[in-house]
Amino acid sequence: MVSDASLRSLSPSRIVWLIFALTLSLSCRHQPPIDTVPVTPPAPPALVMAAVDGSRSFGAFVPGAVLRWESVLKQIPPGSTVYLRWLTSDSYPATNAIAVATLPLPPPNSSSNPFARRGRAVLAQAQQHRAAAETALIEALAQTPTPRSQRTDLDGFLVVCAERFAAKPNVPHLVVVFSDLDANVSRYSKMLSSTALAGATVLVVSYQPASPNARAVRLAQFRRLGATMVYLLGPDEPLPSNLLPSVESLPTTATRKPA
Repeated sequence: MVSDASLRSLSPSRIVWLIFALTLSLSCRHQPPIDTVPVTPPAPPALVMAAVDGSRSFGAFVPGAVLRWESVLKQIPPGSTVYLRWLTSDSYPATNAIAVATLPLPPPNSSSNPFARRGRAVLAQAQQHRAAAETALIEALAQTPTPRSQRTDLDGFLVVCAERFAAKPNVPHLVVVFSDLDANVSRYSKMLSSTALAGATVLVVSYQPASPNARAVRLAQFRRLGATMVYLLGPDEPLPSNLLPSVESLPTTATRKPA
């Protein structure tokens, strides 16, 4: 305690500094400790299977798909492996492949201090590597000739997804399809089990339902294959803000079975 006599003996400037010190001390007491401030962990790397409808009926929408593909890539976590393919009359063979890339991981925290000169350089280089990987996937789609197939085989592509997901079960799985979903090939439908897309997120962009009940039919189809989240977006609908689940919600090896 400071007595009245002590306060009277202080100069005005000392009193001002004393009040400032007391105010600062009280404000610091109400700040949470550094180690208790919640930190959002980075999203885990994902396995992404993407396909663009290469049929004649969807040809006019491919340029728009290139633009939407760029937006989708921005949401895919670092370290993710991305496969890009065509939907054709037979979407299963490897000849439908357009490109594959792994998005680079960010630099370790110890070397990426944004306030240090070296840290800024490391972060800038990481951003350049990420941009280069995204650009390669975008240009691959933009520059590869559209197959212009007569029919659309969605099931063949989903069989490929099931095989890749079964081989790498304990990561988030994302299926991205740019198509009106006017699929008319069923040769692979019997190869798709109820766990083919177990735990996966499905994003369909440029979806154009052929009838009022078509959307419900497609939603039910993806959910029968085990998909957890399904987005059927029209050409003018915005992308969801969070495409992939958190680490805690990922399926374990025991809960996922090969298709």
